[in-house]
Order: sequence, then structure tokens, then C-alpha cells
Amino acid sequence: FAIKSGLMTITANLSYPANSTGVRGLAIAINAGTFIARKIENAVPSPSIQHMQISRTWPMVAGDYFRVFGAQDSGGTLTTEVENAVTPEVTIFYQ
Repeated sequence: FAIKSGLMTITANLSYPANSTGVRGLAIAINAGTFIARKIENAVPSPSIQHMQISRTWPMVAGDYFRVFGAQDSGGTLTTEVENAVTPEVTIFYQ
């Protein structure tokens, strides 16, 4: 959450396993759910892992918080891929 007011750049990375059905999504929301960044992509054919990244610079007020959402609709359970220091990951920079 924001410890001081000012511009903040939030970047989120998420990877989905190989599955060629449906779409994949990644989003950033501020406070009670105002979406400030959203990305939706068609699934990539197997055997490729689908890497997604979004980034947004936003004027935060001290006490604001953000949430990152990932979603998919392949018709089954897809556990996100984990790669140390790469995904899933969120970075925050004050301007």
C-alpha cells in the first residue's frame, strides 16, 4: 500500500502454463476495485508458456492500496507458472 502520496508505477508479471483454450487476463485495481490496468490475450498454443506483464503509473494518496488479479477461462484449472525472481512478481516504484 502507498506509504506516501505521489506517482507510483506498479508492474505485475504472471505466467500461465501451456493450454490453447480460452483467454488469459491480468489486471491491477486500486482500493475498492477501480481497475487502472487490464490486459486480455487469447491463449497461446501448447507447448508455450504464456507470459503476461502490465504496468501503470498512477497518482496514489497515502493509504491507497492496489491488488493484482489473474484470470483464465480454459474450462479447467490452470496453476500459474512459478519462475524464481520472474513470475509471479509485482514491483512498485515511486516517481
